[in-house]
Amino acid sequence: ILSSEDYILKVTGFQEYLYGTSQLISYDYIRRCIGKNDTIRLSLIPLSSIEERLKEVGLSHQSIVDNLLALDEDSTDTREESEPVFAVSQKFALSVNSVERALSRPELTGEDCYLFVHAELYHAGHKLGEGFTMAAPACSDPQWNEKIIFEDVLIKNIPLGTRVLFTVYHRRCDPSSAWMKRIEKTDVPLSWVATQLYDHRRNLKDGMTNYRMWVDSKPSPIGSCYQNLLQMNAPIIFTEYIGTHNGKPIYYPDTEDTASIDDIIDQNEDAKAKIQAVLDNSQAMFSSQVEAAVSADPLTPLSPSDKLMLWNYRHNLVNDKSALSKFLLCVRWDDCSQARESHSMLLSWNRPTPLQALELLDAKFADPFVREYGVSCLDFMGDGECYDLLLQLTQVLKHEPYHNSALSKFLLRRAWSNPKIGHSFYWYLKAEMHLEDVAERYTILLDSYLRGCGPQLKELLKQNDVTAQLVRVAEKVKNTSSADRKKVLQAGLAKLNLPTSFQLPLDQRVEVNNLQVEKCKYMDSKKLPLWLVWDNVEKGGNPVSVIFKVGDDLRQDVLTLQMIRIFDKLWKKEGLDLLLKPYGCIATGDEIGMIEVVKNADTTANINKAAGGTKAVLKEDTITKWLKQHNPTPDQFKKAQETFVLSCAGYCVATFVLGIGDRHNDNIMLTREGNLFHIDFGHFLGNYKKKYGIKRERAPFIFTPQYSHVLDGKNGKPFTKFVEICCKAFNILRRHKDMFITLFQMMLCTGIPELASADDINYLRYAFAIGKSDDEAAAYFKKLIYSSLNTKTTIINDAIHVFVHR
Repeated sequence: ILSSEDYILKVTGFQEYLYGTSQLISYDYIRRCIGKNDTIRLSLIPLSSIEERLKEVGLSHQSIVDNLLALDEDSTDTREESEPVFAVSQKFALSVNSVERALSRPELTGEDCYLFVHAELYHAGHKLGEGFTMAAPACSDPQWNEKIIFEDVLIKNIPLGTRVLFTVYHRRCDPSSAWMKRIEKTDVPLSWVATQLYDHRRNLKDGMTNYRMWVDSKPSPIGSCYQNLLQMNAPIIFTEYIGTHNGKPIYYPDTEDTASIDDIIDQNEDAKAKIQAVLDNSQAMFSSQVEAAVSADPLTPLSPSDKLMLWNYRHNLVNDKSALSKFLLCVRWDDCSQARESHSMLLSWNRPTPLQALELLDAKFADPFVREYGVSCLDFMGDGECYDLLLQLTQVLKHEPYHNSALSKFLLRRAWSNPKIGHSFYWYLKAEMHLEDVAERYTILLDSYLRGCGPQLKELLKQNDVTAQLVRVAEKVKNTSSADRKKVLQAGLAKLNLPTSFQLPLDQRVEVNNLQVEKCKYMDSKKLPLWLVWDNVEKGGNPVSVIFKVGDDLRQDVLTLQMIRIFDKLWKKEGLDLLLKPYGCIATGDEIGMIEVVKNADTTANINKAAGGTKAVLKEDTITKWLKQHNPTPDQFKKAQETFVLSCAGYCVATFVLGIGDRHNDNIMLTREGNLFHIDFGHFLGNYKKKYGIKRERAPFIFTPQYSHVLDGKNGKPFTKFVEICCKAFNILRRHKDMFITLFQMMLCTGIPELASADDINYLRYAFAIGKSDDEAAAYFKKLIYSSLNTKTTIINDAIHVFVHR
């Protein structure tokens, strides 16, 4: 006899289950339906039908996880036969022997052409030292066999995480000037490669080594750090390291090493005591300066005096979780005594929260011990939070010194244990496999994930196959004349060899099978994206509509929508549900991806076109009339008006904070229930569109007289409520400004054009009104609302857009 315990509730049309002893209202799906006034659709499923599948998922990776992640430890490697790096006081040196295939173009040879190698040591982007070879006559295979001594770098002071950057330069000059060992303005870099100076066992590199070099890209001291294995005829540099001392290999000791630093490094106890006495006497004087330095946002650079002060007061800060990143930034990592003490202090510091520890995974922190400590803090992060931040965590894999790192292990374990995380982890890596500088690392991680993901492997293979087929159809449509495009599209879709069922890359909860070809179309925009309608596998499930894009980089949209989802969660946590619609979006390859279609919604441009075009844009009541048309009774319109108040407030704050540009009326949509939302986030962080050098978008955000009219005008109660909600929502986000700045910093390595340097993120400092109190910030945002409302260029831009696209 079956009982209630033999069944489980499932969201109809999705692979999402509601289980446990919690009330229904505690589940996200239920809250979303209630908030959006959608019908709650649940199915009762026998538990036996999913038990076997759950068992497969749970056991799939257990037997191989340790084997996949284990380091190949050399049992013969013993530290007793090695020399700790802190005991070696000689200058660092290496030899550059030769380069094969240095020149690929004959015009770079001649009597006035020379080649030389520039070798640099970097730690977290900071140069520790440099050296040059002599210039050799330019030829395909130049030879130097030259030892480079780094005069200012002692081996004992080389921090863990240091990398050496080799760059081959071409110089055209008079023979008498060829000997100069410096970079001239006319010198041209031909090839480069960066490599870690310590191996994954923390041994200093020793002996003969060769590296395949990168060409056609700018030498970089940060980012991925391995050789070019992708190009067959890449130049190869031959070098030799001196990683031994007195015949013993040099290694970097563990933080837990019980050997006292004082046995290796001379300490002046009298001097230390005098310094401490001065600090004790001046503690009150400098405490406010220390507090200011610690509380500064992550974009505020520490001055030399700040760094000295934080270092001197380090023992007073160990209980302050938020101070750890600032302390680590003030460490002189090329001073072995400071580096060693900093490693020891990590063990006694009050452990940061997972969100605070994220900053330790940024490129600013190259020390492997620090990065491993940061990852250990993430163990306290729940799966939900891990999923929300997965985009950044996969990006900072690029900063890890080795393929096998604490972060890669953490992400693989989470991906294996949670299919939702695993699904996104796979596509985040897959979307950047075309990038040469990360292809090797991402290939290894994808291979590891697929070996251990169990039944998820078959699903991902099916998704890959379907995506590849859709790309071919999309390319055919693009290469066809407009008159034949619909015929080519439908013929191509009809011939697809689709699995009997598969999950969409867009959402692993959604399982589909056949296409409703007659409802599919291409959209009339520059890249001709495909509008696809799929049958839901589950009986009773709604058809699933997606937009498939080829030719657009969706990674910026993915990042923007992730931020909006985090905004939404923070607001809801404070009891503020602004009914946002952060629709699904996923990049699946090089300028390939899928976007969720939001149903029962239309653009404000189309609403104005239907009401009279350009003339309707100039009328204030156009949107109000449209909402009343779909909500004819007073109660219905009041409900739609309330929805408009909340959603409009949410997107006004969100688009301002993120600096979203290109906000014409085809990028803003409205549902019949009054839910306003934004789409297409091709410009952000204050990168607004310009025409002939003139800034077209001058309003802080889009809030037009048409929006104000829906709220009964500036004197209406809904308008007053709208202003109050905006100010409250703005201040909630401001409390988390450091987290958002850190999340954007972690994305600097993506290659997104509008997120290329820390200067791009400076917009956030302006947007968050750093330095203002909550009351001042509320007054500030209120002014922005009226400024947006009174900006006439927004109406002019909308009218022109409707006229041009009529």
